[in-house]
Parts: sequence; structure tokens; C-alpha cells
Amino acid sequence: MGENPCKARQSAFFSACLALQGGRRGELEPFRLYQLLTVSRPFETILEGAASFMRLAGRAILGLLIIVILVAVGVFLFRAQLTGLVLRQAMVREGLENPQLRVTNVSLNTLRLADVAAGENPSAPQFFFASIEVDYDWRALFNLRRVEHIRLGPGGVRADIDEHGQIRLGGIESVDGDGTPSNAKLPFDVVTLESLDLLITGLNGNVLGNLTGALDIDNGGVFNLQLDTDHFAYRELLFEHAAFKAEIELEKTGSVRAVADYFGDLGASSGALRNVKIEMNVDGAPWRAAMRGEVDALSGEILIGIRSAELISSDSPIISEFVASDSAGMLGAPVSVLSISGEFRAMFERGGLTVFGQEPLRIMADNGAELVLESLDNKPIAVLGDDAGETSFQVKLSGGDVNATGKVSAASVSGGGWQFDMDADINDLTLDTTVLGPSILAAKGTASANMIGAELSLKTTIRRATIGQLTIKDSVIDAPFRLNSVFAEKRVVLDSIADSCVHFAGAELVLQGLSEITVLNKVGLCRSDDPYLTLEWEGAPVAKVGGIISAKSVRYKLGDTTIEGAPPEVDFTALYTPDRRHTTVSGRFAGGRLLINKVLNLSAMTGAFDAALEGDALSGKSRFTAMRISQAGGNQQVEPVVGSGIATLVDDQVQFDFDIVSLEGAPLGNGAGMHDMMTGKGKATYDSGLLIFSPIGFQPSRVISPLYGLARNMSGASSVVAHASWGKTPDEFQSSAVIDLDDVSFQGPGRAVSKTDGLSGNLRFSSLSPLASEGPQTVSLKTVDLDALKLENGEIIFEMPGDETLQLHHGEFPWFGGRIGVYEATASLTGDKVTAPLRAASVDLSQLLEYLKIKSLSGEGVVDGVLPLIIEDGKARIENGELSAAGPGIIRYAGDAVKAAAAVNENARMAFDLLRELHFDKLTAKINGPLDGDLDIRVIFEGANDITLQDQSVVAPIIYRISIEAPLLALIDQARVSTDFHLQYERLKRQDRSGQ
Repeated sequence: MGENPCKARQSAFFSACLALQGGRRGELEPFRLYQLLTVSRPFETILEGAASFMRLAGRAILGLLIIVILVAVGVFLFRAQLTGLVLRQAMVREGLENPQLRVTNVSLNTLRLADVAAGENPSAPQFFFASIEVDYDWRALFNLRRVEHIRLGPGGVRADIDEHGQIRLGGIESVDGDGTPSNAKLPFDVVTLESLDLLITGLNGNVLGNLTGALDIDNGGVFNLQLDTDHFAYRELLFEHAAFKAEIELEKTGSVRAVADYFGDLGASSGALRNVKIEMNVDGAPWRAAMRGEVDALSGEILIGIRSAELISSDSPIISEFVASDSAGMLGAPVSVLSISGEFRAMFERGGLTVFGQEPLRIMADNGAELVLESLDNKPIAVLGDDAGETSFQVKLSGGDVNATGKVSAASVSGGGWQFDMDADINDLTLDTTVLGPSILAAKGTASANMIGAELSLKTTIRRATIGQLTIKDSVIDAPFRLNSVFAEKRVVLDSIADSCVHFAGAELVLQGLSEITVLNKVGLCRSDDPYLTLEWEGAPVAKVGGIISAKSVRYKLGDTTIEGAPPEVDFTALYTPDRRHTTVSGRFAGGRLLINKVLNLSAMTGAFDAALEGDALSGKSRFTAMRISQAGGNQQVEPVVGSGIATLVDDQVQFDFDIVSLEGAPLGNGAGMHDMMTGKGKATYDSGLLIFSPIGFQPSRVISPLYGLARNMSGASSVVAHASWGKTPDEFQSSAVIDLDDVSFQGPGRAVSKTDGLSGNLRFSSLSPLASEGPQTVSLKTVDLDALKLENGEIIFEMPGDETLQLHHGEFPWFGGRIGVYEATASLTGDKVTAPLRAASVDLSQLLEYLKIKSLSGEGVVDGVLPLIIEDGKARIENGELSAAGPGIIRYAGDAVKAAAAVNENARMAFDLLRELHFDKLTAKINGPLDGDLDIRVIFEGANDITLQDQSVVAPIIYRISIEAPLLALIDQARVSTDFHLQYERLKRQDRSGQ
């Protein structure tokens, strides 16, 4: 900063100067740069201002000299009658306001004036010279109005700049009066400016300066200019604590050469530069033509070297967003200060400007990062004209976790906009919690002061990104976008290009507390009803994000729980309000096919959801309209069903309820539960309600696959209540259930059993996976009808220990005065062969033979035995079965076969005669074969009986062996049906239902 010119001299002019300076400074104390300035073109603005000022200054000085010459002519002509009134009137005619002067000397070759002043306020003139001396030849002065030498000063002049940037010299209404010469020669030979103090005032601040120098029209001259300001705004620029010094040489050849430097602070809408030091070398247009007003615009060349400048990040709202402590990850550390240096060569002529980069523009951050801007292929950085412009450059960014290069080119288009094309190659990049791999960014479009429209293309890899509790890894992105922004509407829109989609080759996601790993493959984001992104900042900024997201496959894992398959397609819309840290998301989903633990399939999912994120608190609701649930794998145990329900998230807890129906729409119950997202623990309850079975209505076999063909035409009722709880590990999963069976009847199980009737009981299971009961369970049965073998009023006690087996402790039925049952047997639940040893005890032989209803056959005795029943592939067979009499007994047969045998021969008569009443001491029967096929039965009787031999009755020991291989049960059944009308009726009903 130089000495304040206002303090250099004591006069009315400088008193006004000081008063103006103090008043302006006081008014501008609260001034904020970024509120005043909205467009940043500092380099062009400086040149435009300099050109305007130099044009006006040249014309003003020329006009001033013309006025002085005219005054000198007037003094010479009217020297005999010279008065101050006459001279002041002459000055008024030449454009000076309220002129004042004093003539101290007049001769044929010299004129001396003192205290020459003019201005709106006579007590504080805006135009003042303490002394003006003019040397001339009186003939040239009178005839040509030309003088030899003019000496001015000391003095001062005030210039005002209005809101349009126009400059007006104080005290001078016109500088282009009738005295402006039209010839090529200027109306003086030499002018000397001792010291001219300058005051430039604007709407926001003022500039103080001083101009000295001398000019010989034939040989040139030198002027020195100094300007100082504490605070001054001109168009889009703000100067603070600034000093400008220049030595201007007007060469004999007519060229203008200048050396200047600037030191101070320089601001624009994009930020403020502190401690700026700029050196300039100017080679300009012909000065003689400029002083005559024949050149309207500056022309020449200027070399500008930015030796140093500091940009404080907090001074720039835009820059601070990228380098502040919470978003400076890619630069390695927060940035407080940016240091700038570089050198440019600008060529200007008739309003045109061409800028070359002599030395790269370097911006060094205080954390070591560096941005370099330089020429592209030796082309000008900028070419600007009145109606057109071009720019091209390349950029390099290094430091921290980023190393990138880019190229930018742009050209102005009609309407004042720009058409631009840019591309950038970015190596590994870290943005806060996001780490990107090599990236390619391309943009092409148009821009103006009010809008930007461009097509963008981004190809990159998200190596790792953390968003709250979500971590994304290894995601390859290929994304085309269309960008449209209208600043007047305060809106930016990011949209698709010609219905194209954003593609992610894959992604690995980890959600803390909810997953160990989630892998997505071939993810696509397509346009929905609205653009991908709409950003508005009318008032509080709001971002709207939407689209349709889909993936070819997903794989989710938490402990031993896995989910894989194709996720549903999601059409979503999200609204984000940054100042509130508030996000809302809503949408709908459809389709998909997911496999859970390779056991359960979820498919054909449809529904909608809503969610809100307030700070770190997430809440939401999801509604499943329908979801097909089916068992995976070839051995189907459960048929597909359809589920629906609602899930609500509040305070990190998910509350849900659901309903289940069969594919035909039959209700199968409902349930409810909760899941804690922070602990990973949850629980659920399912209640089937009362399920009514009917042969012409709902059948459980339509839901439970193994019942199909095993339990047919089921009737009765049942209900199921199940509970489940879980945690982060598979060991924390627990489940239980209570099943009520109420008078359930059905045909089967299998083909070996005609009908099971009246199955009832309350079953309790401590685990459903694996299936385990709460100790022994008891069910009752009214009837098990094997056609040939009917068991009634039985009780079964069993236990399921959780090892995929069923342990049958006790299964017993009353049977012909005794009992028959299975005791302490084990059966596999995996479909393996089942062995059930049927034990018969205390069976009354007379009741058994009476039940068989074989004509003329009866008997007495008690029978015990074991019939090992083996069930495999739905068929039953007996292996190594054995029945034996518990003591002596009698078998009687007196049918027609005895009479027929007696007519054959004596031996036949004797054999059948023994059967009339066979007393046995031992009876054993060995049985083998399928129940639905030929049974191999071998019977041995041992005892004694009375026989008639040669008309004599004797007691003879007997061993009687009978071998039978026939479908015995079918024959017995046939015999029973032929003598029992009720059985015939039941058989006809079964045949009618089966269509036979």
C-alpha cells in the first residue's frame, strides 16, 4: 500500500476526498463478496475495465488540454479587457461545471493560471489544479490553436463509476466539445503532469491514486501511475487492501509499453484470493490514435504472471464443499489454504482476447495436493470476442488418494451459451468413506449463465463404500446420464439417455447386524416415471432420487443362513433433505425367486414399501400383497402356498404379521413377529386356526405332499400353533409347536390300510428343525381298517427325539379278546424302510374264527405271536411272522368238504375226519409275504384225537401240516364281503369315489 493521496495536500478537493473515503468505508463494513457477485470472469473484467478507463482517461486529458488551449486563446484575445467573469464563461462553454480560476500572468508567449477548479459543489471541487502554465507562439495559438508546452499540477480529479460500470470524470460535463481536432496532429508539442491525485468512487468503495509524467508528441514520454484501495468493487470483482503501480511508456514509434504489478486481495463470486501478487508487461496499441479518440478498444499484448496468491477455502462456499474436513478424503486431509501461481500471455485487439498459457497454472493445497491447468496441444486457453469464444485446456490433479487427468474444450454458441466437451481419467480415488478404482468420466453438452445440459458417461469400480451401516464392495459401474440444470429455477435433473439404464456388473454388500455378506450380480437401474435425480434448492435443498432397480442374482449370508436367487424388481422414489438429514423412500416390488437355506423358495413377490431415515433413525413399512412359498428340492414335503403381510420398522425393530392361503385360496392361518436390527434377534408366532377337512373341500394333501396317496379323502379338524425365535447364529434358532387333531379320518395310510378313523390328540413339539417332541406324545384312534384286519379303539404313544426318527413306545389295539400292537419300535422320518413288529397277545381263537366267518369253521384256544410288519415305498409286508397257541385248543370243521372227502377213499376220509374236532397241544403258524399279495403261511398242529379205525375208536397222536400260498387277506376280505351287506355297501362307495 502506498501513502494515502488524500493526505498529501490540504485543499477543499482533498477534504472532500477524505470525507468521501471515510463515509464509503463505513457503509461497506458488512459487505459480503459472495452475496454481491454471481458471475466470475475476473481476467476479462479487469481488461474490460482497464480498456474503458484508459479510453476515458485519454479522451479526458486530451479534452482538458483543448480547454486549456481555448482558455489561452481567449486570454490572448481579450487580454486588454481580461476579467475572471469572461474566463469562467469560456470554461463553462467548454464543459466545466462551476469553474474557478485565477490569472497570475499573461504575455505573448506565456499564460499562468492558479487555483483552477470545477465541480458540482464549489466548496469541494471535483476537479482542481494549483497551477497551469502554457508556453506558446502567439501566431500558432491564434491561427492553429496549438501550444508548445503545457505544465499541469499539482492537482486532483475525481471519477465516479455508476451501477452500470460507466466512468464519469467529476467537474467535466463533456470532453468531446467542438474543439476536438479532426486532423492527425495533437494540439500541443509537450505536456508535463507534475502530480495529479486521483479519486475513483463506486457504489462499494473507492480508489486513491496519483499520476505523474511527461509527453513529447514527437519523442514519446513516460507516466507513472499508482492506485491504492482498502475496499472497492467493480462489476464482478472486489479489491481489498490493494496497491497497483504501473510505469507507462509512450514510445516514439507510437506503441505503448507498460510494466505493472498488483498486490492485495482479489475476490469474485467463486471465492477470494488473498495476498495476490501479479506482474504485468503490456505492449499496446498506438497511443497517438488513442488520444485522438480514433481507437475504441485496446489492442496489443499483455504478459501476466501470478507470482503468488492464496485462496482460503472457508472464503469460498463452493470450494469449501470439496475440501472441508468432512469431505476431503480424496485429497488426503482437509485443506485450509490453496496457493496459486502461473503465467499467461493475452493478446487483445478491437474487443477480442486470446489467452495463452506461458507457464501452467498451479494450485497447491497446504496438505500437498496439486491441481495443474495448462494448454492443450499448444492451443490458446481462451479465445474471446464480442459474439464468440473458445476455450480448451487440460487439468491434472494429484495428491492424497487421487491422481487424475482431464481435457476440456468449449465454444460459444448463438444465444450466449457454450458448447463443451470434456473427459477425465481418474486413478484410484478416495472420497471420504468411498474408495473408487480407475474411472473414466466423459461429458458433452451446452452451458450458459442460466443452464447446463449435458450427456455424461461414467465407468468406474466401487472398491469400498460405507454409508451408515451399509458397506458396498467390488461394484463395477457403467452409467450413462443426461444432466439438465436451470439455475433460475434452482433445479438440477439427472436422467437417462434414450431409455438406457445404469449397469453395475456386480456388488458385494454388508449390512452391519443384518448380514455378513450380500452379493449382487448384473445390477441395473432404469428410469421409472421420474428422472434418476432431481435436486432443487428453492428454500431448503431437496434431492429426489428414483428408478427401477433389478439384479440377475443375489447371495445373502448370515451365519449358516443363506438366501440366493433373483431378487424382485424394485420401483422406488426417495426424497432427501440435507439440512434436516431426512430421507423418505417409497416404492413397489414384483417378481423374483429366492432360495432360503436351499430348502425354501420365495417367488412371485408383489407389494409396496415406505421408509424414512431421520438422522440415524430408520423407520418404515413393507406390504406383501402376495408371495409364493414352496419347498425346494426333489423330495417335496410341502406344496406351494401363498403368503401376504405387513412389516413395520420403528426404533430399529421390525414388527410383522402375515397370512397364508393355499394355491386354491383356502385359508391356512396367520402369524406375527418381530426382529431387532441392532441385536439380530427376533421371534414369530403362527396360528393356523381351525382347519376343517372334507373330501369335497380342503385336503391337507394339497399342502403336505407326503399325504398325497397316503391319506386320502380326509375329514375332521386340526389346528397348529407354532413359535420361533432366532439370533445372529444358527445355534440361537429355536422353534416349537402345538398341533391339535380332532376326530381326523382318512383313507390310508397307503394302500395297505383301507381307512383310519377318529384320530385325535394334542401334540407338542419342542423343535420343528429338527423335528422333536416334548417327550412322549399320545394320540387315540377309533379304527384302523386293513380290510382283512380291523383294529379299533387304539392308543399310540410316540416320541420324536430330534434325530429324524420316530420312537414308537406303545401302539396297542384290543383284538379278539386279547390285544395287538407295536412296542418300542423306531422309524425313520426320511422315507427309509420302517419295521414295526406287531405283537399279538391273548387272542381268543374262537372270536378270531368267528370274525373270519368261514362256514363250518370254529375253534377254541388262545394265540400269541409276532408279525414283523415292514413298510417300504407305501407297501406293507410280513417277514418271518409267527403265531402260536398259548396252550391246548380245538379246531372244528364240519363242512361239505368232509363228506366229499369220505367218498374218495379211506385215507381222505380219515384226514378230514380229524378236522371235525382237532384237539391240539401245540399250534404254530409261520407267515411271510406282502399284505396285498400272496402270503406264504405254514401251519403245524400237534396233539391227539379220537379216530375210528376198522370200526373201532382209538386215540391217535397227530402232527398236521398245512401250507398255504395265496392272497389270503384278499380271500378273507372277499369272504367277509360276501356275507356282510354293510361291507358290500362301503366297498361300492369307495369304488364310486375312485371312478371304478
